Amino acid sequence: MSLLTTLRMTGPPRIVVVEDERAMREMLVLAFEREGYRVQAFPTGAGLTDAVRAEDVSLVVLDVGLPGADGISLVPMVRAVSDVPIMMLTARGDTPDKVRALHAGADHYVTKPVDLDELLARVAAALRRPAIAERDALVFADVTIDTQSREARRGARALDLTPREYVLLEVLVRTHGRAFSKEELLERVWGIEYEGDGAIVDRYVSYLRAKLEAGGEARLIHTLRGVGYVMRHAT
Repeated sequence: MSLLTTLRMTGPPRIVVVEDERAMREMLVLAFEREGYRVQAFPTGAGLTDAVRAEDVSLVVLDVGLPGADGISLVPMVRAVSDVPIMMLTARGDTPDKVRALHAGADHYVTKPVDLDELLARVAAALRRPAIAERDALVFADVTIDTQSREARRGARALDLTPREYVLLEVLVRTHGRAFSKEELLERVWGIEYEGDGAIVDRYVSYLRAKLEAGGEARLIHTLRGVGYVMRHAT
């Protein structure tokens, strides 16, 4: 399931919560339901991947300190079956734990004790991000993206993209003609909890350009000085 599945759903966004502390789990369920979300909660990671694979999940809220397993170790299991946004919820506030969670594939990181208003605002922001309904194929110029298989081509040439390069390309193609600042691309591609600077955007744009232009094709990702980047036809 893609990050852009939310708008295809026939009902309210559905959140899966994995939290072993009963009081915390019940509080989260009540708070999310009061906001109008559908909620499914688990005390452990058992059944998580099946739930994500089988249902129209919009967001996973995943505790790190689960009995018998580190919640971060569950992130790659979810990523193997879905691109659903993952929000880590934990008492561990150390930067190495945050970095490990984000490198594993998580999108957001919220530290306990939780400020409920902040958590709800972060959830709402994560669910707003998919702003365009998903199509199976995206096309701009001679670039084609299959959003189901996550494969991209330029003309007849397949593009060998890393997962991060693929997401960056999909964001730019979906909204071609729209200028993005580095900060916007950081949020959309790396998640709002990423603690690095915009230099990583420059590096990945460079990687992506090299692959898009490897056959001598015209440049499609253009730099706007003082603004950021835009996907558009060569001028």
